[in-house]
Amino acid sequence: MSSVSLRYGPRSLAIDVDGFDLLAVLEPTSAPTSDAEAFAAVDDALGSPIGSPPLEELARGATTAAIFVSGKDRVTRADVFMPRLIDVLVRAGIHRSDISVFMATGTHVPFQQQDRPLVLGPSFPDDIRVIGHDCTDRDAQVELGTTSFGDRVLVNRAAYEHDVKVLTGRITHHYFAGFTAGRKAVVPGVSALETIQFNHRLVLSGPPEHPRHPDVGNGSLERNPVHLDMLEGARMFEPTFILNTVVGADHQVNRVVGGDLVQAHAAGCATVAETFEVAVDRRAQLAIGSCGGAPYDCSFMQTLKTLMNTSSCVADGGVFLLLAECPEGIKPEFLRWAHGPSLTEFAQQVVFDYDLTGHNTYLLREILERIDVILVSDCPPDEVERLGLVAAPTLEEGLRSATERLGTPKPTTYLIPYGNITVVSEG
Repeated sequence: MSSVSLRYGPRSLAIDVDGFDLLAVLEPTSAPTSDAEAFAAVDDALGSPIGSPPLEELARGATTAAIFVSGKDRVTRADVFMPRLIDVLVRAGIHRSDISVFMATGTHVPFQQQDRPLVLGPSFPDDIRVIGHDCTDRDAQVELGTTSFGDRVLVNRAAYEHDVKVLTGRITHHYFAGFTAGRKAVVPGVSALETIQFNHRLVLSGPPEHPRHPDVGNGSLERNPVHLDMLEGARMFEPTFILNTVVGADHQVNRVVGGDLVQAHAAGCATVAETFEVAVDRRAQLAIGSCGGAPYDCSFMQTLKTLMNTSSCVADGGVFLLLAECPEGIKPEFLRWAHGPSLTEFAQQVVFDYDLTGHNTYLLREILERIDVILVSDCPPDEVERLGLVAAPTLEEGLRSATERLGTPKPTTYLIPYGNITVVSEG
């Protein structure tokens, strides 16, 4: 092995590994699958679900149906499952004109109609209505109740009023919700900004001396307040069925789970944990990581997931060289939190005057207190530096800065091609 390619936006950058003491390439173990296998997996999930009758049976007698789909910064393989899902609803007696697709984007980039082929595939039929969700449109929301955590559950009224509600999504690890998909299609997917903010603030609901809640993190569900609050909200929404995918590094469908909100999601999470968690027996001086390219490095917010997932493989005082194009840049709200006091005092400020970048900045600062992070991106260098990272306009300059900071020409190194889905644990 003389070089490894890491994705950066729509292209790849080659890393000459001969210049490093390479410990390992940390990547998932998922195997390639054929289109025929993917279609069969969808049919099986719809017809022989987990903890639920088949969707066709549940939908029989209903007159309207809503399908909830992630936005363009997620590759769920909706192009594979949507045609079959729609066919099942039609066989159950629901007219195509009464089927709506809601884009469960939460606070992410709002859906535009030109995004249809990107999200749903180029062959998605024109006669199926696709509706964007606006988390700030209070007049379009209905309140369903309050969770045991005190979160008022406000959701998209039009979506809620459908007879059949099918939640879709791609299951990956999530650095504060434990795992994605399942209940996340509702909270935050089609929830109000107020509901989402309350939920995400629970990241910092631990004791004052350690504000990050101890059960918040990748793969954590059982006592995770963020997950439990999401689940309570999703249950109030009364979903009929979930259909979730497990998708590999090259966007192949590895598994499809369908059925009950909790049981089917748990089965998919178990597959993700088995496939995408990588154990290391020692920490390296340097990690060079990619988010997996576009769309996973579309913004600084999305880029942070790679750091949260994999930075534990770097030794204290080490360097993480992160490759992320970030064409959408850094949200101005991040810069609001760029400077502050101790982590504990900073967390108190975030909770008191909360916005959705606050807890992410806190988690980033936890990492920056332990290691240096060099970001190769298109972000303005002054903004990167204000956040405490080191800006590098090119891979070559990033590598040079990393070796200079480490004071060794050949540091021990991990390469991480798909930091968006790879989660590192110490074993």
